[in-house]
Order: sequence, then C-alpha cells, then structure tokens
Amino acid sequence: MRPRAVVLVAALLLGCLLGLGSYALYSRLATVPAAEVLSSPPIAGPLAGASASPAPSAVPAASPAPSASAAPAPSASASQAPSPSPSPTPAPYDGPVTRVVPVLMYHRVADPPPGAPYPGLYVSPASFTAQMQALHDAGWRTITAGELGAAMAEGRPVPVRTIVIMFDDGYEDNYTTAFPVLQRFGFRATFSVVARGGSTMMTSSQLAVMVRAGMEIGNHTLDHKNVASLSGPTLVQEIDGGAARIEARLASQDVTLVPTTFVYPSGHVGPAALDLLALLHYTDAFTEVPGFAVIGQTPPLEIPRVRVSRFESLAAFLANLPTEPRP
Repeated sequence: MRPRAVVLVAALLLGCLLGLGSYALYSRLATVPAAEVLSSPPIAGPLAGASASPAPSAVPAASPAPSASAAPAPSASASQAPSPSPSPTPAPYDGPVTRVVPVLMYHRVADPPPGAPYPGLYVSPASFTAQMQALHDAGWRTITAGELGAAMAEGRPVPVRTIVIMFDDGYEDNYTTAFPVLQRFGFRATFSVVARGGSTMMTSSQLAVMVRAGMEIGNHTLDHKNVASLSGPTLVQEIDGGAARIEARLASQDVTLVPTTFVYPSGHVGPAALDLLALLHYTDAFTEVPGFAVIGQTPPLEIPRVRVSRFESLAAFLANLPTEPRP
C-alpha cells in the first residue's frame, strides 16, 4: 500500500460514519436528447474534419471483468504499432460552443473468437474504422477524458461536436488495431486499463508509446473488482493501488503520468468509492449509465457514456450522438 494509503484508510473509515449521506448529493443525469449550443468568447481547442455517415445503437450489456492474468504486467516485447508523432499546437477556436459532450465506450476492437461470452463488447476493425471516418467527416473533434474533467471543473463549454473516445480494460488490440486508426484521423482517446495487466493486455511499452502520442491512460482499478462492494484497505488497494501500478509501469518506460481519470468496473458506483476518488483528487470518473456529459450539470465523478456495440449499424452509431450545427 502507498504511504498515503494509511491516511486514506483512516479518512474512509471516518467517512463511513460521517459521509454515507454524501452519495445523495450526486444526482444522476438522464440522457440528453440534443446538444445545447451557446455563445461564448473565443476559446482554444483542437480542430477536426468535415461531413457524416450513419452509425450503431447502444446495447447496455454489463461489462465483464477482462480475461487478464493476475501475474505482473508483461514487459515490452510488443507488436509493432505506429510511432508517436507530436501533436500540432491547436489553433485558437472562435466558433460556436456546447456544454453537451458524448463519451463513447469501447472495449475490444477485434472479431470475437468462437464462443466468446460477451460478443457485444467486440467491435470489428472494419466497423471501428468506418465509425472514426464518419466522425471525422461529420466534423467531430476529440478531447481526452481528463480534458473533459478539466472543462467540467471550470464550468467551461467546449467547441461544438467535441467528443471523448474511451477504451475500457486495456486489451492489446486497443494498441495494435485502434491506435493506428485514431492516429490516421488525428483523434486522441483515453485508455483506462486494469493496472495489473496480463498476457492479453497492453504492455508497459505500448502504453508509453500511446502517452507520447497524446493519448491518456486512466485507472480501471488494480484487478477489475467491483468497487461498490469494497471498503477500507481493500478499496484503497483497488483504486490507489491501481494508480500506483500504472505510474510504476509507465515510469519503467521513462514516462511520468499520474492518473486523474477513473472508470468503475462494470459501471458499479458506491458512496465509499466516490469519497475515495474525491480524496485522491480524481477530476473525472465514468459509469455505464447511458447518456451525455453536460458541463455544469453532470457530477464529474458519475459521468454517463454511450456504449458502442458490435450489433449496431453505422447509421445507428451516428444517431446516438447529439444533434449539433457544424463548426
């Protein structure tokens, strides 16, 4: 357990006596049907592409624990993938802005093997490429989950057609298949990983390559345990221990990163976990509740997402996004 964990355990135990009622302060937000477009002074932000095609409808199946071994994360020796390329400095943005931000939730970018228990969590490489092409052509621009959290903390709107792309668990196909497609379209994404890793998961060197290319690595716990059912030292170990493991893995590759984004395994949220995330100064945490993030309304530690499923058409995929004017 990290040195600060003793203090955190004590704080959590006290929180159990004084703060159980705090969970009522977090109001869940229902799905927002369309984006709220605002007038605002010029802001800086990344810019992207042009016009759309159709896409998939969300299937709210529960997220399973990843099939990762409990052994320490494998070291480097990774499949080849693109080299990081520095992101250009974004031009100042002075167009229309919005407070409504869809957050896409992916797991695997691969075809499911025969008998896969959760085939809906797989999106084929061809479908994923078509979805990213459609987003690019429709003028969507990306920010990371951490950048969304910062905007929410400041109450600051973002350019219209801003979207967050997220991947849960940390499977290796996120690096070998999804990462090159994201780079092709100039998109950035957040990869929330189960920190202990395993033989089917991304290696430390692969994570480091993506960080250097402008991607974000988030915390998805140490072992993908249901944090809503945990308390005390066990909860601290899953959340803070997971962050420590991610930091150490990246440090072994000469990359410094402290996770500020958290994803609840299988979307389970509990009051003790909320209190601990606040104590650890996480800026944003994500559920599996369907809906959009609304800056100024959505609790930043209970952000809903749009699940992307294998069973969606491209038209349904785009229909799941808010209707906004082109930038």
